[in-house]
Amino acid sequence: MNLLEVPMPGMDKNHIDVTNFRQHQYDNYLKRFCEVIVEYMSQQNNNYLHVKEIEIVKQIAYRGIYNSQLSEIKIWVNDCSDPTGNTRKLLFAVSVPDLIDGNYYFLNGNHYVPTMYIIDLPIVVKPVSLKLSGLFNSITLYMNDDIAIFTGVNIPLSYFLQLLYEDDPKGLILYGELIAKFKKRHEQHSEENILSYFQSKFHFKGNREETIKFLENFFFDPYTLELYKSCYHMEQPTLAKIIKIAMKKCVEGKTPSFIDLTYKRITFLEVLFRPLFERVAATINKQTWRQCDEIKLNKLTIIKYYLTSPDKKKKKSQKKKKKGLAGNYLYDTNNLYSGILKNKISMVPPGIENPPKEVKSIHPSHFGRICPISISSQKPGTVVSAISDVELDKYGRFLT
Repeated sequence: MNLLEVPMPGMDKNHIDVTNFRQHQYDNYLKRFCEVIVEYMSQQNNNYLHVKEIEIVKQIAYRGIYNSQLSEIKIWVNDCSDPTGNTRKLLFAVSVPDLIDGNYYFLNGNHYVPTMYIIDLPIVVKPVSLKLSGLFNSITLYMNDDIAIFTGVNIPLSYFLQLLYEDDPKGLILYGELIAKFKKRHEQHSEENILSYFQSKFHFKGNREETIKFLENFFFDPYTLELYKSCYHMEQPTLAKIIKIAMKKCVEGKTPSFIDLTYKRITFLEVLFRPLFERVAATINKQTWRQCDEIKLNKLTIIKYYLTSPDKKKKKSQKKKKKGLAGNYLYDTNNLYSGILKNKISMVPPGIENPPKEVKSIHPSHFGRICPISISSQKPGTVVSAISDVELDKYGRFLT
């Protein structure tokens, strides 16, 4: 490791040099995200789970003549059937690639530099939709379709917003301005009808406050709470508060440009753990939820996610997983000096097949932060270089 890149003693821990960002997240959030998974599952059912031990074992996995450097993470929790909590049970085990010198992976006999991504802050305002992102779930309000989508459930926008703002005059005003902007007409529902609707959708019985708390438990995991507090200077985020922020921005017409870095942050480990988060979210089925003390998971699910991608040339019905690096998850550095890839960041998050044309453009928020010179001839502008002295906070927001 280059000793010149190691933070000096006394340096503010919230200011992270972009060249050290991968290593910072790897060192500080590998265990933290595992703890968050347990805490999130536990809060769904009277805090029934507690972390006993997080074991990380470095290993070399042989694949024929090739090998990979991995770490196996094992999460041990208390046995749900033991009220004393004195026993322990393996919740899940997963393998992640080792980060070598803070920069690259060694997988199947090849060196790869993992991509960092520029993604939106948790509240995203678009011309006809509002999206609030969490680590496990998201909420999207579609104005034209007049629905809210949460945990895969379509909820009429009127039911969703009236549940949140029935006793909040300022919230009701914003709600009225929002639907007026999109020329929608919402009838007033009684609290009894609203609660009956949510009971039928989520198989949960409770009063208005209990129903809101039920929904918030599925949305706010510990990390998401920290993220909203930091990004929006909130002491205690709630669904009502963060949706009010989104509605206000929409009513005022504050729709940021796709490439405006003021509303974006850099991430690395959240993308690495994405298959695991999705698996946990699928395990916690809102309609048939039971206490779960084991997650059945392929140990190599994260590695496979990085080294496979769908064949986008085929129709949906014919798509198959193929080996390769499509999607720019990793860069093969066997024939390149890895230093030139150290600060490479994708402007297009995973999953976007047709990025907007404006990714090729220069925005005032880019100056002093990124260099838009692309190393990709196929999608010029989608991959940029971060200027080496750029500083980020622990969530990846630009500080300089």
